[in-house]
Amino acid sequence: MAKINKNNGDSEIEDLIDQYPEEKDVYRYMRNEYDKYEDTYLEENADVIEEKVTAKVIEKFGISPDEAHHLYTVMKFRIAKLQKGELDDNSK
Repeated sequence: MAKINKNNGDSEIEDLIDQYPEEKDVYRYMRNEYDKYEDTYLEENADVIEEKVTAKVIEKFGISPDEAHHLYTVMKFRIAKLQKGELDDNSK
């Protein structure tokens, strides 16, 4: 389960996301959906939340659950590398 993302509004992160047109809409949609569960997120209900978010992504974008999670995870790794200062022009 992806943890709730607190990066909304960080312009450097948003600029990074914008560099990936095929992924940005799915990532932002999933991030926003996960953020809706911020106050109720517990490890015990993580699977239920993930199922709800995945169902919405499938309906909205017509992609498989695996593809949705792949796009989201890849972007999360890019953001983490950016935050650690490890993202260079070759890894974007």
